[in-house]
Amino acid sequence: MNKLKVISVKGSKLSLWLKHHDPLDIGGNNILYDKLSHMWPGQIGQTFDNYIGVLSSLVECGMPMDRTDGNFNYFNFYVDPIPKVEDGWNRSLEEIFIKRAEEIWSMDRPVRLWWSGGIDSTAALVAFLRTKKPEHKLTVYLGEPCKKENPDFWELLCLMDDIEVQFNTMETIFEFSPNWCDGSINVTGEPGDPVWGTFAIEEHIHESNKHWTDVFNWDSTQQKLHNINISQLMEFCERFNAKCPIEVRNAFDFLWWIAFAVKWQWNFTTPHAQLVDPSNYQNMLGFYNFPEIQKWSIHNHDLKHKGTWKSYKGPSKDFIYAYDGNADYRDNKTKDPSFPKTYPMKNSNEVNYATSFINELIMSDGSYHKANYSGNDYGYGYDPDINFYDKWDIYNKPVWDEWKRQL
Repeated sequence: MNKLKVISVKGSKLSLWLKHHDPLDIGGNNILYDKLSHMWPGQIGQTFDNYIGVLSSLVECGMPMDRTDGNFNYFNFYVDPIPKVEDGWNRSLEEIFIKRAEEIWSMDRPVRLWWSGGIDSTAALVAFLRTKKPEHKLTVYLGEPCKKENPDFWELLCLMDDIEVQFNTMETIFEFSPNWCDGSINVTGEPGDPVWGTFAIEEHIHESNKHWTDVFNWDSTQQKLHNINISQLMEFCERFNAKCPIEVRNAFDFLWWIAFAVKWQWNFTTPHAQLVDPSNYQNMLGFYNFPEIQKWSIHNHDLKHKGTWKSYKGPSKDFIYAYDGNADYRDNKTKDPSFPKTYPMKNSNEVNYATSFINELIMSDGSYHKANYSGNDYGYGYDPDINFYDKWDIYNKPVWDEWKRQL
């Protein structure tokens, strides 16, 4: 068994990497590169009837990381497995949130909670506030836009004298010191979204009970299906849905399942990819990356909304309301893409340094390689140190063996 796995990877570099790695072991004439190098990663998979990239695009996932059995991953990802819900299992969300906070406190480390003001990070913050003991150190880490997203809770925080507040800016949010070397554990509100579903359902939540295949009739979906073999795609979906721990019947079930199965890990590791120095990536935890929370999501799938966008994530908002009494937030707050307000990712033209931190590859031993590597002996943007890895530490061997068979 390989001792290294991929924590995060910038998949758009795959075509460049194919010049230097030959996952199919066919060698000789750059057959693999000639056949596949002009394709985006999702297109490479489609060449072999692997449509995981297409499905992930439906939930705006930048890099699908299959958590079912890994049979669709072309990289050797480390993933947190989907837990099995035991017969008779039933716990309240409040109980689980409290247990998660207590588990993190038991690490006996200061906690730095990355707070956006949104539903997921606020629920996590409430759990820490409710479980905090006098000896615990809690720092709330936020930028100016976060105060605007939840101003009432910000005012509440200002009245507390037993917590610290640490502000960040777009320039400082991912700096190595002090956040990654002061002994604290950084806790984010990730991967909260896949617990509940996906914001991709927002414009269609009123028709979320229609058959799951109705998703492919939406204009937003049609735009992503150019040059796709629809019949093969639907066959792939049937196989993928069969792995779901609940029956996939309607549009909401289908999109939740995609997000839960392939976007979960990517959501969790997206901040890791932005770190100036990700060697200590293990000093960041996702509050929602907890087996009991996943079990709750599977077991209580019917509680995630009541047919309106304002009711989406309702149980989390109820948890927050029980602490702060803010009925307006409970009744009207909706899912908002909070993080980009503080840090514009994805090659921002507005802030040049937003791209300079992106890591091309992070491995499970903490080694990493920057996406902006400037050497040109191997091709601009390719870090030759990657060559020192066993290629099967990077690529998922069973998948590439199958693709070799198909060729």
